Amino acid sequence: MARLTQTQIERLIDDYKSEKSYRSTAESHWQEIADLFHPEAGWFLGEKSEGQKVMDKIYDSFPLIANQLLASAEFSMLTSPSNQWFKFVSPFPEFNQMRHVLLWYTNAARTMFQDMNKPVAGFMAAMHEGYLEFNPFGNITVFADETEDRKALKFYSLPLSETYYITNYSGDVVGFFRVYNRTVIQLKERFGLENLHTEVQKLYHQDQYNTKIQGMHVVMPRLIYNMNIPSSVELPYASLWIDLDNKFCMKESGYHEQPFAAAPFFKSSQEKYGRGPGSIALPDAKMLMRVAQVTIRAAQKAIDPPLQVPDRGFYGPTRTYAGGINYYQRGTKDKIEPLQSGAQPKLGIDYMQEIKQGIKQAFYIDQLQLHEGPQMTATEVIQRTEERLRLMGPWLGRLMTFLYTLGNRVYGIERRAGRIPPPPKEIRGMPMKMVLTSPIARAQEQLEANGIARANELILPMADRKPEIMDLINEDEEVRGIYEIFNVTPRFLNDPNTVKQLRAQRAQQAKEKADAENIRDAGQGMQGMTGALRMVQGGQAGNAA
Repeated sequence: MARLTQTQIERLIDDYKSEKSYRSTAESHWQEIADLFHPEAGWFLGEKSEGQKVMDKIYDSFPLIANQLLASAEFSMLTSPSNQWFKFVSPFPEFNQMRHVLLWYTNAARTMFQDMNKPVAGFMAAMHEGYLEFNPFGNITVFADETEDRKALKFYSLPLSETYYITNYSGDVVGFFRVYNRTVIQLKERFGLENLHTEVQKLYHQDQYNTKIQGMHVVMPRLIYNMNIPSSVELPYASLWIDLDNKFCMKESGYHEQPFAAAPFFKSSQEKYGRGPGSIALPDAKMLMRVAQVTIRAAQKAIDPPLQVPDRGFYGPTRTYAGGINYYQRGTKDKIEPLQSGAQPKLGIDYMQEIKQGIKQAFYIDQLQLHEGPQMTATEVIQRTEERLRLMGPWLGRLMTFLYTLGNRVYGIERRAGRIPPPPKEIRGMPMKMVLTSPIARAQEQLEANGIARANELILPMADRKPEIMDLINEDEEVRGIYEIFNVTPRFLNDPNTVKQLRAQRAQQAKEKADAENIRDAGQGMQGMTGALRMVQGGQAGNAA
């Protein structure tokens, strides 16, 4: 049973209404962006009906394509299903030297990655939907949960039009109000008929299954909680499902950790919500649509111009379709001629290309696409990669923080479900660190590997002149660091104890070999001395004779 009082329910509803009023100006701005960059998400200023046309303001699809390109790039660079994009390590370096600890971290990350990419989880769809909203609106919210039977993960992208943030003193998003419309039958399937308000139960018994009810899901941290009590209403994060139409709590439960992750593309310190490339490129997108309209009319005039028809001399209506026959009076010199307006569609097309360049820059298309040109050297490739990462670093960094939060939630679910075994005793009860190994994260780290290679190129000539400077370099740590940078599995590296044993064995074998050579050399020396002594003795005997 729900434990919320009626006063608490009404207070939550008032908080939601206050938040809705707070962002009303932003919603009108987001609606403008949605109309041109992501029409499917344009539900900010009222509910749309199923199948309603949403492309009526689009005269050129380039803004939509720019959003799709950036979303696809983010998906492949950060959360690609074809490559494991994260791993676990210990924040304490000494534990990362233990082979069995590293293998446990590796297996835990692999299990999480495989479960996240199962079709039932919906992770790929949720992330792509999130990226499509992240770029134009500047906000992404993804909810991580598990199925009703607790056998699999489940992910949802929360639309910005339905989600209202709750922030703490530092401005971090710690909760949300999500307002939605569901039918009576959907609520009955989700919460059970006995947990619905009596008015909703009446609608069900009257067979009004498709009547829509406005509901609200509230997720927020609890001020007082107890994780040692089995009841979910005592967990750190509250989950409250409220019937807004009847001011009734349908379900109260909770979560062990923050069940969602949210991130802004960029925002000012005074704002609660972020802004994205859509805000920057909105003036260009509006201009593009206006120029496209004018260019279309100019092209129509040039291709199918208006006609000049004399008021006399022709019989019947003028037929302008292909193969049309027009009858005129014999002897007349008047003709039906096109009215040349001087329209030049190419001017409009050229101007549209200039406008599109601004949209491309706002959506980082120039940085994401390879440029045609002469073959580049390895140094030029490295420099260009560094430049791209510098330009894309701020918003990629925010997405990486977003993924850390999501990973913490998924690990908690997997660990409680028993799909990840208990950690080794050495690290039991200790924190662990999630490290991103996505293509973009590896590209950033591989700049360090390139720095190592360039440093070695400078050092080796110096070492030829002064070999003792190589004593400054710890080759073991350098090799382990390079393997870690390139995300090579630790199974291919020996742990420090094994390395110590191998080196001790090698030293013993070298010592035994040296001892054997010394004995052999000593034996050969004794044989030489014996032969020389015999020659001396033989010479003395000859002299005596």
